[in-house]
Amino acid sequence: MENCESEIHRDACVGILDHEQLSVIDQRKMESEINVRDRVYCPEPTCSALMAKDKLLKHTNEFFLGAEQVGARKCMVCGTFFCINCNFKWHYHITCDEFRKT
Repeated sequence: MENCESEIHRDACVGILDHEQLSVIDQRKMESEINVRDRVYCPEPTCSALMAKDKLLKHTNEFFLGAEQVGARKCMVCGTFFCINCNFKWHYHITCDEFRKT
């Protein structure tokens, strides 16, 4: 229906939709709660998890001392370390530009 602003709650869909469809609803809900500029997706193709920048940094600092300064982050789902500046897997001891040239 055009211009409909009614919200269907996830709980009302349990028993009607399968697990995969419910996961899509969960994903869309999470996306709507994170500002577009604060969204980060895991660069690991088998993961691609959505995370919020501010929560990601707090999570990463537990594992990577000085992560904020160098741009290293750790996916909260699969554990892949990646660079927040270029969104590729973490490239130890080289800049983003140097990494792109390899």
